[in-house]
Amino acid sequence: EYLDATPNAEQIFGTQEYLNTYGVGFPHYWFYKIEFVLWYFRDQLNKQEDWESYKMTARNSIEHIGPQNPRDKRDEVCIATKDTMGNLVLVTRSINSEYSDKAYGVKQSMFENKKAKGNIDSLKSDLIYGENDWNDEKANEHFEQIMTLLDDYFEEHN
Repeated sequence: EYLDATPNAEQIFGTQEYLNTYGVGFPHYWFYKIEFVLWYFRDQLNKQEDWESYKMTARNSIEHIGPQNPRDKRDEVCIATKDTMGNLVLVTRSINSEYSDKAYGVKQSMFENKKAKGNIDSLKSDLIYGENDWNDEKANEHFEQIMTLLDDYFEEHN
């Protein structure tokens, strides 16, 4: 009976409060799973060409897209969602140090420059930095998009 049960993202992740609780302590496995699911649905996301040469590599550092400790109060774009899955990506330590607590627009520009050279930090980052701006509402929308894709994936594979 357990093996026949079809999990959905809500059952796996729990509630958004669960995600808010874990923040940077959220298991890295789920960041990797999200990367795979994004890659799996790359056609649906109209990212086939952009993500064609993407290679998943080891990452071990959680980056806050909306800075955790903004250098300027005007750069504080994510307050309620700062430590939620909607505002977090898994990157290498060097990229995390590079982005540091810079403003969203600065990080976005740095990301786009690397992407133009064929380097994508993460697929999740690519979706996020495709936005003109970043705030709690955008982080929540991103989170909902991820949850929907996870639900679709688990439904398709059970």
